[in-house]
Amino acid sequence: MMQSETFKHVLAGQEIMNRQKKIKQLLKANAKKASAKLAPKKPKYISKADRLKLAAEAGPDSTVPSES
Repeated sequence: MMQSETFKHVLAGQEIMNRQKKIKQLLKANAKKASAKLAPKKPKYISKADRLKLAAEAGPDSTVPSES
């Protein structure tokens, strides 16, 4: 009998630890999401082809006339 009582006690302790672990995981995940919302946002990715297009469009407009 003594052995089964200790086994139940150990199982009860594991259930408590599992519950605490799950609560910690949830709190950690919520904190991570909250800090991600506060973090500065990354600029939207622009592909190399689009960057070249934008540079080509801006190229003729951005040339400065020479002073002669």
